[in-house]
Parts: sequence; structure tokens; C-alpha cells
Amino acid sequence: MGEFKVIFRKLLSSRSLKDFNLSDRQTIALQFVTENERITTQEYKAKFGITERQARHDLSEMVKNQLLARVGRTTGSYYRLSEDFRRQDTFLGSRRFGARPTFFRI
Repeated sequence: MGEFKVIFRKLLSSRSLKDFNLSDRQTIALQFVTENERITTQEYKAKFGITERQARHDLSEMVKNQLLARVGRTTGSYYRLSEDFRRQDTFLGSRRFGARPTFFRI
């Protein structure tokens, strides 16, 4: 019978996120990216009912703070968690988000 290996992804924490002075939208977006691995400007805009300019501004701030990394330079670009942020061991308040186990058959 095969064995399974479970790997838990890192989590986000409101304590550590407070240091970045993020808006509620940005905090929710980080949770979304943690759960879905990426977000586009259009998804961000639609999710929060804001203009494209505001969506780009919010996402650019998160890139500047090294929370997100932009992948691509054209209309097909998207944002994912930055490598630096992925390495941090953080938690999103007392509720844990993004702790989705990945199963591998050994």
C-alpha cells in the first residue's frame, strides 16, 4: 500500500500584515492569492468594484512591499505571492487561511 506525504503551505497573519499598513482590500486580496495562487488586475477590480486605476495602484503597492510579484508585462499578466513573502511563517489572525494541504503519493 502506498504512503502519503502531506505538505502544509505557509499561512498569513494579521499581526505581520499590520506592519505593511494594508487596506482591507489588500488584506483580502492576499488571502485570495494564498488560496487561488494568483490574481489579475481585472479580478481585483471586479472583486472590489473599483476602477482599474485603483486596482493597479493597490496591486503595485503590494509589489513594492514585496508581498506580491507581478508575472508578465502585458494584458495577460497576473500577481502571485512573492518568494520572500512565501518564506515567511505568518498567520492571518486567529483564523487560519491558506492552510491547504498538498498530498503526494510516495
